[in-house]
Amino acid sequence: MVVERVPETAQQTIGRQGGRMNVAQMMAYEGALRDLNRQGLVWLDNKWDNFGFVPMNDGSGRVQVVVMDPGGIVPIRPSAGLADGLSDADIARQVQLLVNGEFEMQIPSMARVQPRVFTDSIAP
Repeated sequence: MVVERVPETAQQTIGRQGGRMNVAQMMAYEGALRDLNRQGLVWLDNKWDNFGFVPMNDGSGRVQVVVMDPGGIVPIRPSAGLADGLSDADIARQVQLLVNGEFEMQIPSMARVQPRVFTDSIAP
């Protein structure tokens, strides 16, 4: 989907909301990660200033995540010794969980959004 303009980054939106994502934003964010992972992609650089939220045009109150810097979205391909029969999607989800942690654990508590520091390597 092509979006002409994203009014602000997620960081700006969340800051304006007092430092917390609302439920619609949390669901959109987690859904975006899962959609990418199902395609065998991992979003390694999903900092709050690399995406924004856009309301859906169906009157539902739902939002979509719009990626403004897709450079950190990378394909995962099984390799001998690593895959152990797992699909691209399974591997991508496991790597995404290493990057983001268990997001489901944050949803019930409406955890405050904290800036994350990304490194060049993922520790096992």
